[in-house]
Amino acid sequence: MDPAALERLHDACEEGDIDAARALCEADRALLTARDEDGQTCLHHACAGGAVEVVRFVVDACGPGSLGCNERDDHDMTPFHLACECGHIAVVEYLASLPQLDVTLRDPSRTGYFLASKHGHAEICDLLDKLHREGVVGRAAADDDDDDDDD
Repeated sequence: MDPAALERLHDACEEGDIDAARALCEADRALLTARDEDGQTCLHHACAGGAVEVVRFVVDACGPGSLGCNERDDHDMTPFHLACECGHIAVVEYLASLPQLDVTLRDPSRTGYFLASKHGHAEICDLLDKLHREGVVGRAAADDDDDDDDD
């Protein structure tokens, strides 16, 4: 695998350049799951960039049921958590629709809800609350503080 091609793919994904991303992946499919120096895949970069069409392309290219959306980087962040942290609601909605998505991290203070809240993305917190109530995604809240409200 060509490290320069990997860097170009990650840049294309983060910048929302679907044509470049598609061409690079067609030239070398191994780039889809290759990791950079931070342990991030092209899906991490696409989710951080916020272009939902690039995110869809990468997920589709990885194949049905791929667990790429759950891959953790060297900072224990998944693509979903990066989308929440960066405030990309369309990406969060799309990823939340994937049945294979695991919305939690091992550290309960680093859920998508916590990261969105910490970075001032109230609309993502509202979406995650709604999806959680509807049973569409796993636990959205950062902790169980509501459990002690036995009224």
